[in-house]
Amino acid sequence: MVKEISFKKGEFWYGGATNDGYLFPLTDKDIYSIDLTYNDTYNQVNPLYVSSEGRYIWLENAGKISFDQGKITISADEIEIFEDGKTLKEAQLVAMERHFKPNGLYPAEISFKAPQICTWIYMMENQNEKGVLEYAKTYINSDGKPGVLIIDDTWQQAYGDWDFNEERFGNPKQMIDILHQWGFKVVLWLVPYVHTNTKAFQELKHKDVFIEENGRLLECTWWQGTGYALDFYKPKAREWFKDQIQHLKKEYGVDGFKLDGGDGQFYGKEYALSNEQNRLWSEAVDISKDKEAIVELRACYKNAGKNFMSRLADKAHIWGVNKVKCKNHHDDSYLQYGLSTLIPDMLTQSLTGYYYGCPDMVGGGLNSTFDNAKLDNELLIRSLQCSMALPMMQFSYALWNVKENRLDEHFKQVIDIREKLVDYIVELAKNASVTGEPIVRYMEYEYPKQGLENINDQFLLGNKYLVAPIIQKGQTSKTVCFPKETKWKDILTGIEYNEQKVSLAVDINTILIFEKII
Repeated sequence: MVKEISFKKGEFWYGGATNDGYLFPLTDKDIYSIDLTYNDTYNQVNPLYVSSEGRYIWLENAGKISFDQGKITISADEIEIFEDGKTLKEAQLVAMERHFKPNGLYPAEISFKAPQICTWIYMMENQNEKGVLEYAKTYINSDGKPGVLIIDDTWQQAYGDWDFNEERFGNPKQMIDILHQWGFKVVLWLVPYVHTNTKAFQELKHKDVFIEENGRLLECTWWQGTGYALDFYKPKAREWFKDQIQHLKKEYGVDGFKLDGGDGQFYGKEYALSNEQNRLWSEAVDISKDKEAIVELRACYKNAGKNFMSRLADKAHIWGVNKVKCKNHHDDSYLQYGLSTLIPDMLTQSLTGYYYGCPDMVGGGLNSTFDNAKLDNELLIRSLQCSMALPMMQFSYALWNVKENRLDEHFKQVIDIREKLVDYIVELAKNASVTGEPIVRYMEYEYPKQGLENINDQFLLGNKYLVAPIIQKGQTSKTVCFPKETKWKDILTGIEYNEQKVSLAVDINTILIFEKII
């Protein structure tokens, strides 16, 4: 089925792929297309596009959509076009009610109330017991509030052998007990692949648990090599994976999981069920009734409205968007996404139903761009400030332990400000789990038809705070746009504003967050 519709006068479109958030909103001057039959974006996707004129497009079984200078072409098996609304908010809420209504659950409150710390950048591919405890201890000794601690890739014996690597972790149960005593909830990194040189593969290769195509196991090539992917349509695969989850919880006291991989692109374009496999693998953890769930998703399809922590894809330690060559593929290139994409991506993520958003690690989590000898301290500080008022906040680089350029002092300042916001953030999370209203909102969402449609470098936290992060290198001024007939107070300086647009001088210490008075 193919349908075509035209832009209305002055219409703006948002939604779809989180990773493309920095490209939105789309106007009748823009050209944009995406194939949603498989998710190759590294981040969350919901087949929903919403307009400032109260319309939405929903592709039930995925498909393709293109925006071409005022014309929208949709090709899919099932297409729903809603045209009865008047505003972005109205259309989003109708779409939510029909397609991804939340069930009243949201992630464990500790996920919001304390910063999350992840061991990835701190140790990269050398995760070990001593390093984990040292990392956590430096954080606590700097008056860090314990929350979720994520132990990242290489904690395991192998990809598929989900037990701790005995050479690196001498007593993982004792380590986790200590972390619990210090107040942390402990999360482990997992992927849905099994390498052939594992005990798991020898156990599973004859048990009908892997994806098969044309009578052969489907090989998936991902960033850690080639392996076979569990087929979550098959009961035995779901059962085996759930057994691994329960084993890790019972044997070591693990509290949650960081689900990585499973992206459609790793199954390949030819595999028609890649999106569904990605969705089923995340749902196999089964948190649908878990009020204390701590499960992080980076890439997923049609999992909106559920009580997952939705993390942005790994951000590079750069300011903008760079196109780079793949090291091992002569003719291939890919995009690295920096700080400037963080807010628009979070806005897209939230609008499409992934409410419980977590920006990537402060300063970036893409290890290929993270060289301690070449870190941009201004970028670290701006990334820290930018993450401050988002639903969740995650660290890996130990800013609290770095005195250069007063990074430790900036850390404490930002954490002190966030502490004043967390109760309201939890309130918004509860509200999202019932009403479907995003925690992080476009200006247009709350204040339609005021000329705010194109703003994606500032955001509303609920309807109480307006946040305007500084995301350009060397920036000395920031233009902040306020809604008409409202009054806002800078919560740090106490200065009040009732203009619709104001240009403010800024320096490295400036944090712009305003509370609504009227």
